[in-house]
Amino acid sequence: MLTSTLFILLVFTYLLICRYFRFRRIKGIIEKYSNVKLDYRTAQEVCLLTGAYDMPYVLELSTAFGLFRTYAIPTISEVLVKSNQLANKDVAGRRAEDTSVLLSECIYHDLDSKRARMGLARINYLHNLYRCSITNDDMLYTLSIFIYEPVRWSELYDWRPLEPIEKEARYIFWKEIGERMGIEYIPSAYEELEI
Repeated sequence: MLTSTLFILLVFTYLLICRYFRFRRIKGIIEKYSNVKLDYRTAQEVCLLTGAYDMPYVLELSTAFGLFRTYAIPTISEVLVKSNQLANKDVAGRRAEDTSVLLSECIYHDLDSKRARMGLARINYLHNLYRCSITNDDMLYTLSIFIYEPVRWSELYDWRPLEPIEKEARYIFWKEIGERMGIEYIPSAYEELEI
């Protein structure tokens, strides 16, 4: 009897401690950033805190699945087929891996750092090879996937949905990347781009 009571008490204590630490981080984000006008640097801080500690698996997986979602758009898949990126089984996996590595350089390093600038330069170089075939709408759609797909997945599959400040931070950060990629007509507000 004492053993089962002790076990229940330990489980309950563990759950309380987990809850405390989980919600402490998001409360800290809300307190620190809610009354601050976010620029891309502070937005990146918020994204990193959320992505590294609160929901790393779901945010990364949703971005990868979001990338696959773009392949269903005829104009995008047509460019990928022309470039031999999806038609050749030896190269198809490499494209996804290259995308992950290059975007990681931008996500985990300040956008003005050498590593992020080099990653973004490589992304721009690869896209410019097919710029006559890639429409701005396709670029906007792909950008919106990187912003909104993780938001949807966190609502469906993670322990909590993203807070409004986290959604806004994602938008500001990815908007900055989009602008540095030369994507035109990116709306100025989170709600305006959502697909």
